[in-house]
Amino acid sequence: MVAYLTILGTALAAFAGAGLPALATGAVLLFVQSLISHHALLRAVQERGATSIYAEAYATSLGHALAASAAAFVLGSVVRLVFVG
Repeated sequence: MVAYLTILGTALAAFAGAGLPALATGAVLLFVQSLISHHALLRAVQERGATSIYAEAYATSLGHALAASAAAFVLGSVVRLVFVG
């Protein structure tokens, strides 16, 4: 639920005219939420010596966070452009 609120906040920030720091903030918040929710699983993988999987999971999670924040930011900006001008 917190992730959805983060995405909504990023879209609303873009709608309000916030700059790219709102996009970066949204991405960082989503990434941290992902790390918190998957910490135990990633720790178990790391303890078994599969560090490449561990690094790949971090990179994938960061990529997904950036993609979700960018999509929300673009959507908020487009809605502002269409309705506000």
